Amino acid sequence: MIMPFDLFREKKYRYTFSMRCEEVEGISLNDGAVRIFLNTHGEDEENITPELKELLYLIENTNDRGRVFQSEKVRKISESVRTIQNNEEVGVRYMQAWEERLMYEREAREEGRAEGHAEGQAIGKQETLVDNIRNLMESLHLSLEEAMDALKVPEPDRQKYRTML
Repeated sequence: MIMPFDLFREKKYRYTFSMRCEEVEGISLNDGAVRIFLNTHGEDEENITPELKELLYLIENTNDRGRVFQSEKVRKISESVRTIQNNEEVGVRYMQAWEERLMYEREAREEGRAEGHAEGQAIGKQETLVDNIRNLMESLHLSLEEAMDALKVPEPDRQKYRTML
């Protein structure tokens, strides 16, 4: 994760974490999973390569046109960023893609809400039917089957209500 702030407040450019057991010292998963947090505002020069430091500077300062990067890789990235920033067609396509993504996310949220609402209604109907069956059994002293007959519970659904009751 690359962050424009120092999450751990230790002025490091890089914080590296590996999976280890918190309860028993010396036990780790050894699954190769490593999490690295990069801080664009680090100060520990000895624990970072000059190339990574330049990349973090570029990430933080993409509009700095005067900086000359020593690393060829970072220089190429910087040139690509400038090309994209200066290309109106690319900018328009980027904005269109962004808008499409926002629309997709909005539609997905609305669809999720609708599904959740429908599911909630179905659960509410089931709970109401269970309450009605229970009330008929208690107030009229009907058997479970008689109460379901009175409420016209479909045969395929009856086992579900037997289990719920």
